[in-house]
Amino acid sequence: MGYLALGWRLFIPMIFWGTHVAIDEFQLATLQYSAVIESVFLTSMVIGILVVGYRRWLDMEPDGDFKQYLAHLKTRAKELVSPKPSSLPPSGGTT
Repeated sequence: MGYLALGWRLFIPMIFWGTHVAIDEFQLATLQYSAVIESVFLTSMVIGILVVGYRRWLDMEPDGDFKQYLAHLKTRAKELVSPKPSSLPPSGGTT
């Protein structure tokens, strides 16, 4: 499978699949402590995602700081959640 993944440029999905299988094995081996371990793992993943996102944002905004990055994330989250105006005209009695 490794040669196919490299040959077909699917190496990244294979890494994520392999990580998933490794995490499953790790969870089975540490089942009695899984709540603590999962919390630590989730926290480390969130921190990792924030660090990668912050570095990418710094490439676009070299003079920015972490506080501005958090404000940018807040704005983006509001944009994603806010209702979008409909492109359809309102239904009504136009005669």
